[in-house]
Amino acid sequence: MDIETLLRSHAAGAFEQVFALSNKSQVVRATSVREEDTGPVENRRYAGPCHACVNREILRPSTFAVITESDPTLVENEGAILFYDWLINRSFFSDVFLCKDPVLSLRYGFVKSTNVNAARWLGAAQLSRLATSEYKLSAKAIYDILSSGFKIHPLLLVLLATNLGWSTNGRAILSKKTISNYSMHCAGLTHLPMIHFHNEELLKEACIDSPNKPTLARFSNENPQTFFKHVSWSQGSNSILTVAPQSNGEMSRNLYLKLEGMFPGNNKGSSLFGKVEGKLDYTCFWPKAVKELQKSYRPSSEVAGGREVYLEPLVTLTKQLNLGN
Repeated sequence: MDIETLLRSHAAGAFEQVFALSNKSQVVRATSVREEDTGPVENRRYAGPCHACVNREILRPSTFAVITESDPTLVENEGAILFYDWLINRSFFSDVFLCKDPVLSLRYGFVKSTNVNAARWLGAAQLSRLATSEYKLSAKAIYDILSSGFKIHPLLLVLLATNLGWSTNGRAILSKKTISNYSMHCAGLTHLPMIHFHNEELLKEACIDSPNKPTLARFSNENPQTFFKHVSWSQGSNSILTVAPQSNGEMSRNLYLKLEGMFPGNNKGSSLFGKVEGKLDYTCFWPKAVKELQKSYRPSSEVAGGREVYLEPLVTLTKQLNLGN
């Protein structure tokens, strides 16, 4: 089977039956396609707590694509479409994905080539399954933020949402943890393609949206042209996004102060991100007074589910560091 035939079959829903019995739990479910396959029938299925099941059972080198399960209920979620459009079309991992349509990817699974660097393949696979992973509640918070129009780099949102335990209640983002040195570090067992972003330079480098940035130089035993088709990913593949020397683990004060502004009492702003104001069913008779009250209003720092998060500091940080470029 060639790529064109695979994508036509995928768009027609030919692989939908592979995931039909899935309960969208925190388990990786995937299927692979071999070049010699003559029809849209999966030749091997994988299931396990992480992508190790694919790495362990994939038939090399005959497999040229792997389709990872998605959450089809998100095809109507504007924020999810925005996030996965960024991932498959503009991010550092974009060249891994064969299907470039986020809606089709959410409906029928993410189609990934095996003719790419093995560590980069793993990173793309990990981010593509946020919606079905242990981070799916945090992923919903990311979708709500993006759909509300906040210009925050998606990778920064992934880093903070997954490490701080973000969730959404439809009106505000709630955080279970406050910012700390640990919040800017992802260990290898977090199932995320990230590691240490303790200063502005590391964060900016990690967020560069280009598959051509020279980040693979850190793998001394792995050539960038050593594809997943031939070998497994290297140990420490979660460090693929940066080539800078490892941080000593102490977050720079400048970055700490900017991120600390996310929480009430540390910065002025609104934690509301939805369009709640536009849905009120009454007319305000004294709009000037309401505006004055809004200026002085400070929500409680502790609410059910966590502390409310101000999003404006993240917009400012994305703009100041020009994240993504």
